[in-house]
Amino acid sequence: MNGHKQNGKPIQRVENPRISSFLEILEIIKDNGGRQLTSKEIEDKTTVGHTRTVEWLRYLRFCVDHKRSFANGYIYSKRINEKNHQPQWIYWWDGKQ
Repeated sequence: MNGHKQNGKPIQRVENPRISSFLEILEIIKDNGGRQLTSKEIEDKTTVGHTRTVEWLRYLRFCVDHKRSFANGYIYSKRINEKNHQPQWIYWWDGKQ
């Protein structure tokens, strides 16, 4: 995976489709250079469907909250959607962390 390391060694792409879809989501967030993405924008760039994307993003929030090492640099927050005025999750990569 692009730039992700574990114990100083690059993480290799896992052939398990469930794990691969999570790694794909992490790559999409990281490759957008700090631009804030909604779950819908992430979903549109993945090869997985809506439900799986939402599940993996929920897991990413859990990992960020619990300070898992691979989640360093990933940030999430909520903002109000301009069209429907409902809160929505946004995700981005901050390489400074």
